[in-house]
Amino acid sequence: MQDKSVIFLAKIGDIYSKFKFNISVA
Repeated sequence: MQDKSVIFLAKIGDIYSKFKFNISVA
């Protein structure tokens, strides 16, 4: 269960970093 939460947080972090990157570019 802990492994799933870690993977989930990793996906959230990846999406968030891409989102923040798009904001800074625009």
